Amino acid sequence: MSRTSQSRSLNSSELEIIMHRRESQLSSDDVRHAYPSDLEAVKALVNEDTKVVFGKIDVSEILDMCHVSVCIENSNKEIVGCLCLDDHPNVPSIPPWEWNHWLYNIYHLELITPRNTLFVHMVAWDCRYNYSFLRPTLKYTFGRHHFLEYIILVIPPGVTKLDWLEGHGTRILPSGFSESQKVQTLYLIVRQHYMTKYKIRRAVEEDNDDLVPLVHAYSERLQEYYGEFYIAEMLTRHADSGRQLIVAEYKEQAVAVLCLNETVNLDLLNEAFELSPFYGLRKLHEDDDFVKREVSHTSTLWDEEMEDTHHLLTPIEHKFEEPREISSIGSFDSEEEIEVSRTPSEDSLDEFSLVDISSIHLLLDVHSREGRASFETTSSDEFSAVMLSFNDYEMHLFSDKRGVKSVSFEDLEHHTQMKTHKYIPNIPKLYGELNAFTLELAAAHPHHEVESLNLLLEAAFECFPYRDYCVLSIPSTCPPFPLLSNFSRVAPRPVSTYPQELYVLHRNVVLSNVSVRVATRTDIPAIEYLTYYMVPPGKLIENFTSAVNEDDNYRAFVLLSEEQVVGAAVLREEEDFEYLKTHYELMYWLDENHHKPGSYGLLEYLALSPIFQRHSRFFLREIHRLSDYSALYYCIFPSDTIHTQKDRPLCCVISDLIPIRPRPMFEFTHTNVEGCTPADVVHRKDAPFALYLSTARHCTLPRYEINKKIVVVGASDTALSFLDSLLCSWSTSYYVTFTNVSVVSPHGLPYQKEDNYIRDMMFVKRSHYNYRHMHLTSLRTYVNTVNGVMTGIDRKNKLLILNDNKFLAYDLLFLMCGEQFQKPTLTIEKREKKENEPRKPKQFPENVFLINTETDATNALIKLKSLIMELRQTVYTVIVYGNALETYACLATLLEYGVPGSNIVFVESFPVVSENKFPHHVSHFNDGDIDEAVQAAIISEGITVHSSYYFVEWMLDKVTNRVATVKFESRHRKIFIDCIAMFMYNDKLVSARTFLAISQAGLVFDGALVIGPDCRTNDPSIYAAGTITKYSRRYYADHMAHKYYNLEEIGYKLGQKIRQKLIPFCDETIDSGPLICEPGNMLVPTYEKPLMTYCRLPGNLRYLLVTKPGVQVPMEVAMSSDDYGQVLVTGDCKQIDKQGFFRLHLNQHGAVETITCLTKSDIDCINLTHLWGKHEKLLNNLQMRFEMVLITDLYDYFKEPWSCAIYHDRFSLLEKDIKTLLTAYTPMLGESLIEDLIRMFQENDWNKLTLDQKEEIEEKFTGSPYHKLLEEKVLDFLRDNETFLPMYAHPATVRYLLQGCENSPLFEPQ
Repeated sequence: MSRTSQSRSLNSSELEIIMHRRESQLSSDDVRHAYPSDLEAVKALVNEDTKVVFGKIDVSEILDMCHVSVCIENSNKEIVGCLCLDDHPNVPSIPPWEWNHWLYNIYHLELITPRNTLFVHMVAWDCRYNYSFLRPTLKYTFGRHHFLEYIILVIPPGVTKLDWLEGHGTRILPSGFSESQKVQTLYLIVRQHYMTKYKIRRAVEEDNDDLVPLVHAYSERLQEYYGEFYIAEMLTRHADSGRQLIVAEYKEQAVAVLCLNETVNLDLLNEAFELSPFYGLRKLHEDDDFVKREVSHTSTLWDEEMEDTHHLLTPIEHKFEEPREISSIGSFDSEEEIEVSRTPSEDSLDEFSLVDISSIHLLLDVHSREGRASFETTSSDEFSAVMLSFNDYEMHLFSDKRGVKSVSFEDLEHHTQMKTHKYIPNIPKLYGELNAFTLELAAAHPHHEVESLNLLLEAAFECFPYRDYCVLSIPSTCPPFPLLSNFSRVAPRPVSTYPQELYVLHRNVVLSNVSVRVATRTDIPAIEYLTYYMVPPGKLIENFTSAVNEDDNYRAFVLLSEEQVVGAAVLREEEDFEYLKTHYELMYWLDENHHKPGSYGLLEYLALSPIFQRHSRFFLREIHRLSDYSALYYCIFPSDTIHTQKDRPLCCVISDLIPIRPRPMFEFTHTNVEGCTPADVVHRKDAPFALYLSTARHCTLPRYEINKKIVVVGASDTALSFLDSLLCSWSTSYYVTFTNVSVVSPHGLPYQKEDNYIRDMMFVKRSHYNYRHMHLTSLRTYVNTVNGVMTGIDRKNKLLILNDNKFLAYDLLFLMCGEQFQKPTLTIEKREKKENEPRKPKQFPENVFLINTETDATNALIKLKSLIMELRQTVYTVIVYGNALETYACLATLLEYGVPGSNIVFVESFPVVSENKFPHHVSHFNDGDIDEAVQAAIISEGITVHSSYYFVEWMLDKVTNRVATVKFESRHRKIFIDCIAMFMYNDKLVSARTFLAISQAGLVFDGALVIGPDCRTNDPSIYAAGTITKYSRRYYADHMAHKYYNLEEIGYKLGQKIRQKLIPFCDETIDSGPLICEPGNMLVPTYEKPLMTYCRLPGNLRYLLVTKPGVQVPMEVAMSSDDYGQVLVTGDCKQIDKQGFFRLHLNQHGAVETITCLTKSDIDCINLTHLWGKHEKLLNNLQMRFEMVLITDLYDYFKEPWSCAIYHDRFSLLEKDIKTLLTAYTPMLGESLIEDLIRMFQENDWNKLTLDQKEEIEEKFTGSPYHKLLEEKVLDFLRDNETFLPMYAHPATVRYLLQGCENSPLFEPQ
């Protein structure tokens, strides 16, 4: 018994020890990159051993500034160790750019270079893992950084023994010293001690059993291509096929294999891809026809779209005394000249991605898939509504009210006549020998993939010693894998029909010695040679020469491979950091406290050989080290994207830079309080540019290329928001570049033309997008744009048919084309009268204008001016027809444009008859007083108004193809109006071409394109969002259709969801609510952001409406509800000249629900939109002040200094923090406000709280820790944003103002 008892006791102790050892076992799989969010966990690991080696350290600065920071977690996901490495030693007296000389002179280390060495700046660990945390951390670090050979720790004098470091490397003393405790020593950690040892050899028959399971398990696609093959069969039967197989052997077992093939179809690849930078994968030959390539006209970026049209959109001057007065239009002498210059988009071609300028699109001829295809870009000066419907407009006129439902599919034979521009690829004729081999197959065991494949890749070039390139082709849907990081992606040609992506690797990328140094005068000839083929070269050579001549303004660096220049960079100090910090979201990436003054650089030029594109991040890292610029910026101006205006080559490392979003700036108003106005840098508005950032830490983050072909049809606000969310979102964990994103739109991306107040007046503003915002963002950098119309969808082959004879391949298709104003329809009676008459295709009348895009508006206004000048009379008629808010904006535009009100006839059609279940008709303004004020303003301008008429037909002048007379009917009479032009705003509908493309493709269309809660159609590869969509009937959610909600929010949420789906190991969190639909969940998402409407109206009126999302209810009906709330009104619509009308609706909870403004003064739209959803208590006790008659003008009230914090772009983050704080549970039982609130609501059966309960909560809050924490958060917010908010008296500011007040004779101690 005693022996048994003793045995049990012993086993229990041993079990405890075994469990502790098991917990302390860590592997490299537990290591990951350390992020700023890990700061508190890492701080807790800093112990005395850390301080002995590194002294007093700032953990936050080290994590933020170090080149590589990794941490290791235990089985409970707790951080138990952290290692931080940088590219220079942590010795303050050694400059980062000079440490290699110090290391060689003192320690005689000859093999140490900046390329293969990193220095330890901090090590922190949990004492329980004293002997187990470092080895897996080092193994992970060496494995993820293939070129890293050495890690060095600088040990200060006096440190004799480090237990946690013993056995991991070698201690090195300075030359001539023997006692380590008296001198500074180095601890050298070598790569080979931590990496797996492989034997690289050619494959033999015996490897068959090891390799075949690897190949089959690696990818089903490989098995589809190769079938059930055997390695042994490839080595014996097909030994003369030109294939070579090499394997990596570990413990006598083949764990990785590469299959190489000497055969490469160069003709096919050169026709499909831009291989000129790689010399066509051939060797040099004396007969090569390789001339300096000129950029084709088809590769212009926004040339005509960005062209200045201000001189054409000046107001009309009615002077007809002398013929030469026509020159005021734009100095045109004939109608032909007017036609040539009439539109900036007349010859506009496709817009291309700046990340990959040659990666245009696969915009191909359907009938030319075999052999060499010609590339035709399509453009048109027609209105977008005409392009989106059929060419025979009479056929469309004789359809019923719903238009597209009566059109037969046979009518597709008549289509819009569009201008096409053929593109013939410029392929140089090369005669040299083949200089490439193919990587056909790469497979490895998952545990050996990272290490073994890189070694095999180096050995592959030994199999073909006389060839310099290795080519790899993968499907666009293939997810990123580690081996791909060595290759450079080759851009496809516009005519390419090749279904896969092509990657190229030069032997010097993996085998040569690469270094970076400061440029010298001797490098100038090499730079001239390197940039010889750049178009345009710009001032690169000039600035480079200035830099090497020690010009203080510029600094230059070169990238060398085997001492040959393969890259160059020119930069200068960024002197306007305050402007960048104020107008861009830089503080999400930079902690200003960690960057010393003068450490910000501006990258002017960076030229890099395409062969060495994969060394771009090393080049940037070394530029940071040698220049001592901890942050580098790069700017893309609008002129950089216009071929006819750009004066410098674009930086070729944009994909390695971080796109920085612009800050939404609120509108500052002048106050009478001295010192309340923000600094001038806040008010400044320089020319817009997109900003990019590089820091040393971000140069080592994982980088993924998503090659999936993403095609977005339409350029609506929904589409722009979707692209913004998908492409420009950021993560501190990795880089992501989307290489194949295309947008299809009749007139390209919107907001590309510089602001013109007359043209912009024609549109009703419902989003924050405008010309400035589009050029402040990096959206244009990543998007290819095709000017065309979707006419079909081939779902089987995943092809989008454009203009009936071109196709665009896609992997994911997003339909966001929305609804547009369509061509007019005739009555059923008129159609029956004409149905037996032969139909003749006709062009749409040139004096009937349908405005859907900026190009439509520009064309219409320029054409209207030419018609008026051609008529040479002051008496004429311009008709504006429709029943949309845009019609009022059009009237205001015509008046501003110089058309007299007496020459304008406004025909207001019947209200749209709603086909849904909602019986109420909501007027445009939903306010009777505003309706009357607007009608009075229209009449006061002399405009003739015909209400409740509908369009019947027009009489056409067959010679000029212009409408001469238009017929309208009401219920009681008919009218005929002669006109020189007509603006038509019919019902917004899905265009005929879009409807036919959708329905013929088999997508469910039930009055709108049917989608599910995740915006997916019945095709899993096709999504849709915006006004074109509706939810499936099984959800009973007609009242929650997208058209009733904020379209920007819908697009943004969808972009987040797709981004999370496409990025491997995505760690980005998306907001709860929209698009978070679990399988089986029948609930559709809800959206919360308000609806904003702003436009200019006749009579110089400005109108703004901000209201809650959802189906709009007539104001009279809403006000009859018991829980409507309260309305605060200042001003009177009948006396609008004296004071602007401002109506503020507070709901039953006291929150702002509706904002309505009508005034002749400018409206701060951005500021007032921020008021929506705010409680009246937050608005400086708005309700109490209004009842006390302290507020006589709400416009002035919301311009007072107290309101500026609410308009700040980061105020919403403060609100979110406070909400989190107030709803958090405290560790002390009974001290949580949220617990008390839940208890009180339960006692009241979830009814409203009583007055006593509210007082109890307020009293408890006043004396609780919540009150103090809330104050601290608000004060921190004001301190951090003092530049924007100097009008608030922060305690620190008050103390500064009162400094020395005790010495004043007026001071009396309390």
